[in-house]
Amino acid sequence: MLNHPDFQDDALSALKVSRTGSAPIPLEKLQAFEQKSAVSISEAYGLTESNSITVRTFMKGDRKKGSVGIPVPNSDLKIVDLETGLKEMPIGESGEILLKGPQFMIEIRSEGFL
Repeated sequence: MLNHPDFQDDALSALKVSRTGSAPIPLEKLQAFEQKSAVSISEAYGLTESNSITVRTFMKGDRKKGSVGIPVPNSDLKIVDLETGLKEMPIGESGEILLKGPQFMIEIRSEGFL
């Protein structure tokens, strides 16, 4: 949007809130957007199964490049190894994301019901 030839500097002047989801925004793009709009972007990560945002950045404050933030209140997150899913990984290491919180669907099983 910022690179579009018809973009005008005042195009975002009425913007009050800006949120994104799915993947972290490159820090350079995020800073350029916030400079043009004077609005901080809140980045978020969620799952279909959570029915909402599970992890997010705050509207203001320090940001870590490549991060979508921290768990929302009443939610827990940890990264575990891919092999067993049991060993919690150190900060900076990749693995599988495990999330827990009240926003997740509950699995219900009933005899004879498919």
